[in-house]
Amino acid sequence: MADKFRGGQLSRAQLEIALTALRHSLAFELAFRVRGTRVEREATCLEIYVRLADALGFAQTMTQISQRLTPDAAVRLRQSISLIYQMGEMPEPCRDFMGLIPALNEALNNPNDSSVVGRVDDIWHAGEVAAGPKVE
Repeated sequence: MADKFRGGQLSRAQLEIALTALRHSLAFELAFRVRGTRVEREATCLEIYVRLADALGFAQTMTQISQRLTPDAAVRLRQSISLIYQMGEMPEPCRDFMGLIPALNEALNNPNDSSVVGRVDDIWHAGEVAAGPKVE
């Protein structure tokens, strides 16, 4: 999809639609659990990780492209905060992304600050570190 976007075969809107559909499909697949002989839909940490990566990645990409915090990027940052809190309420232990919340709030509270592009980029990279392999 990225190659088609760079080659001009997909517009930004088409790329967003395609990526959103892919994310929904992957997250949906990760949301099912087999209990005995029944398949049940239940949110999992993996599903939330996919949704969080999508939201942060979208916000980071849009902010980089626009060189500002766009309204749709701000929506995705707020969605990220909700997903992080949702992880904390899961019955199974999820990875801890709570450390991203102060940076997310800082970016949302200062959308016109000239450093917002760097801040959102830093949030994306901090999310990568939090999602990476645990180092003991």
